[in-house]
Formats: sequence, structure tokens, C-alpha cells
Amino acid sequence: MDKQKENIRLLFLSDLFDYSLKNSFIDTVSYLGANSRRLISNLSLFVSIELDTQKCFVYAHRKVKKNYLSRIQESIREFALTNSIDIKPSEYQLAIHPKEEFIGSEGPNEPNFSLTIPIFAHGKIRALINFSTSGPVNPKENDIPYINLIADFLSALWEREIRELEERRNIEKLAFVDSLTGVFNRHAFYQLFSQDIAEARRNGSALSLAIFDVDGFKQINDSYGHSFGDMILKQVSAQFRKLLREEDKVFRLGGDEFAATMKTDKKEAYTALKRIIREISITRNVRVTLSGGIVEINPYKTLGADEVLRQADKALYLAKERGKNQIFFYQDENTQTEADQLPFDEEIKRLAQDINIRLKEFATEQLASFYSSLSRDNQLLYQKPVGVSNYALSLGRELNLPESRLQNLRLGAILYDIGMIAVPRKIVLKSSRLTPDEYELVKHHTIIGGRMIQQFTVLREVLSIVLYHHEWVNGQGYPFGLAGEYIPMEARIIAVADAFYAMHSHRPYRSALRTEESISELIRGRGIKYDPQVVEAFLSLVDKRIITTQ
Repeated sequence: MDKQKENIRLLFLSDLFDYSLKNSFIDTVSYLGANSRRLISNLSLFVSIELDTQKCFVYAHRKVKKNYLSRIQESIREFALTNSIDIKPSEYQLAIHPKEEFIGSEGPNEPNFSLTIPIFAHGKIRALINFSTSGPVNPKENDIPYINLIADFLSALWEREIRELEERRNIEKLAFVDSLTGVFNRHAFYQLFSQDIAEARRNGSALSLAIFDVDGFKQINDSYGHSFGDMILKQVSAQFRKLLREEDKVFRLGGDEFAATMKTDKKEAYTALKRIIREISITRNVRVTLSGGIVEINPYKTLGADEVLRQADKALYLAKERGKNQIFFYQDENTQTEADQLPFDEEIKRLAQDINIRLKEFATEQLASFYSSLSRDNQLLYQKPVGVSNYALSLGRELNLPESRLQNLRLGAILYDIGMIAVPRKIVLKSSRLTPDEYELVKHHTIIGGRMIQQFTVLREVLSIVLYHHEWVNGQGYPFGLAGEYIPMEARIIAVADAFYAMHSHRPYRSALRTEESISELIRGRGIKYDPQVVEAFLSLVDKRIITTQ
């Protein structure tokens, strides 16, 4: 196979991966069909069968007779039967592109070559794709590894789509539910309470809002730990859900503050709240008390959820100020207080930082899962992120990187070689040294990996690791020929960690180097490939036995 065709295929794989990150499985299959001649030059038809939706997608790259398509569909059916799937593709909903006239009275009557590949997801065949040609197949052009790679990729894409659908459903559910206690959250409070207010106005019916919090909750956390504090919050919310009526709602507004909406007047609300507080106080070894504030909504006043909540806050403030472990009613102007502005600023900052970390972890998990699903049968790629990550984090700590950069280093060590999924398997597993042309193909993996990472805004700090971990400090590396301090420190750390892991691992074309040989190679590359400071840190870790080399 000539170099030009190999480059075309590699570029196509890169484009396909890039396209899939922004589009659905169905759209990606359509894109694959429309561009599949970049994979197989003399292709006639690309056919996709979705078993669940019973749709048959056909992309015709040349005109063929109707009988040609019938033979392809029968070939797919025979393949399905061998896998214990009984289908009739001819009865499926058919979509032909680019034009219906491509399947008609002109062109060849039957294929010379037909190959059907299954698409798996969660252990089941979900779809079948078929490539066919009406001309002779060149045995020197080994298309099968590329087709298998795409099939593996589509399987991973389908699984990703199923997983994302499940996650969206969970997110839609969790958007209204507090993850710790299982009751409604603050976001749900404003929407559901506003609906209750509107209903009370329409019907002239009773509605009360009670807000309450745990007395001395900070001291409980400080004395017994946050795990114990979390347990208290869960048990408080559980008692409210247990003892309130089904039509009443419980919310966690934040921290140890809760709210309950009850379709009753304030006296009945007080009775219910008092009973619940008494139950909570007698069911704990550690004495737990609550303070509360209640406001009854006047259906003939146009107050919104925010204003009613402020009124209840004032009543709660009075209950806390005058001794705690009690409940106060809001009485118009009689509960004026300076406590309207609650100190949420620091909590908001902490939550924002936590959300950003969780988003990074989620994006990394998705990409790492995708990488693992395609490299599981290649132990060299599959195990590599774990080993490199351990070395890299030890180096980062030895070099006194702050915790935020160590976090990015850990994520980068998981994802830095993700672009390798685009390199043909036969090259990755080759039992001899790579040819210059093959090495050029491998060098593309940093760019491909970078394009994948770019799709995730929260991973922008990781992008430089993926792009630059093969740069040399003398400027002779790739892909951009950066040198010295222009290469980010995290990328220089990964370069050393990756090199040592590679030298100390068995490869198809050589045995693992001995420890002394691996260290000698790092020293020999110091100031050429590797940052001298990072190499010195590595040698120090070896001397301290923090990095073990057995």
C-alpha cells in the first residue's frame, strides 16, 4: 500500500473521531457512509442496519442495479443468522443517499466483495454495517484492520451514547434532588413552591412554608467530623419525609437549612413541625435540636417565593436569637431583623471549585473509558496510563508542584496518549522496529489527541500535556519543535515518566531493558530529550526508593 493512501486513511480516521465528538451515532454512521471511499477506494455501497429501530441506511458511491442491493441485504441477513439474529433487511425502513436513482436499472448486478461487521454495545449486537465493491479487490491493500478499527470505534461510540442518555436522565432527576439527603434541592424549591403559591391563589386554599436548621451544626461537625454531620442531615430529612403527608414537600436549601411546604394553615404546620422536631431529638445519642420559622401564605397577596422565603428566614432568625430549639411565626413587621443577607459567598466559591473538579473528572472518565474500550486487547496501551500516572505524580511532588497542577498532571497522565487509538493496530503491535513512514504516522497521534481534548473546555489545562509530551528540550521533538522552557513543565514530566515506563516494559520488537540500562538512557538523554531538572528528580526518587524499579 502506498504512503499517500495510508495518509488519506489516517486523516479520515482523525476526521471521523473529530466528527463523532460533536455528533450522534446515527449522524456519525451517515458521515462514515458518505466518506467511506476514503477508506476503500473502489467502494460501491455502504449499508448500515440498525436492529432496534429497524432502519436500513444505504450510501451509494456508484449506480448499481436493484438486485445488487437485494444481494447485499441477503448477505447481511445470512451473517445475522450465524449470530442467532433473525432479520429481514428488505422489510426495514430504507433510506438511500445521495439519490434514489442510484439503485435502479444501471450498473453491476452483484458485488465482487461483501463484508459485514457487527456493532456491539453492552454485549449485544446493535447494528450491522456492510462494505461492498463491484470491482476486483487488491489483496495487497489490507482494508480489514481499518474496518475492524472503525467497527470497534462505532461500538464504543454507541456505548458512549447509551451511557450519556442514562446520565442525562439521571441528571434531569438529580437537578431537582439533593445528592446527600435525597430530598428536593434549592433549585426545585423555587419552581415547585412557586407552583404551590399559584395554586393557592387560584383556589383560595391554605399554604404554609416552614424553614428550619440544626442548632449548633458547625460544632457538631467540628466535634464529631463531617461524616457524622452528613448522617445527621440524612436522618433529619428522613424523619421529615416519614412524618409529613404525601402532598407536603421537603427541601434542602443548603448546608443544614431545610424547608417544608405544607398545604395547611400555620397552626397545623406548627403542630406537624413540633412533632417531627421532638422525634428527632429523642432518636439520637447525641442531642440534636432544630429551630424553625413558619409563614402562612396569604392567597390574596401577590408575594413571590423569594419574598415568602425571606419572611420565613426572619422568623427563623428570631427563633435562633431567642434561645434556639423553638419555632417562631412570621408576624408582618414584628420580626424585622438585620439577618436578610445570608453569608453564602464563601459557600458559592467552594461549590464552584468543586463543580469544576467534578466536570474535569467526568470528562477524563469519558475519554479514558473510550480509550480503554479500543485498546483493551493491546495490553501495552491498556496498562500504560496507570504506570505513567504513578511515576508522573511522584515526580510532580518531588518538584513541588502545587496541588492544582498535580491534579492536571494526574488527568494528563491518563489521557496523554489517547490519540494512539487512531494509529493502525498492525503498527502498534508490530514485532519489528517501525519504518520511517510508519513512524511518521505514529507522530500524528499528538495532534489527533489534542483535537479530541479540545472538545472538552474543562480539560484546557490538560491540552498542553497531550500536544507537547514528545517535544525535546533541544527543540528536535514533535509536533512543533518546541524547546526548553517553552515546553510546559507537566509535559516535560510526562516525557520522562513515559520514556522510563516504555524502556522498562516489554515491547513486541524487544525485551524490557534492565533498570540500570533504563536509567542510563535517561541520563544520556538529559539536556537533549529530557529536562535535566526532571531527570535529577527522577534519580532522586529512585535513590529514595519512592519510585521502585523492580
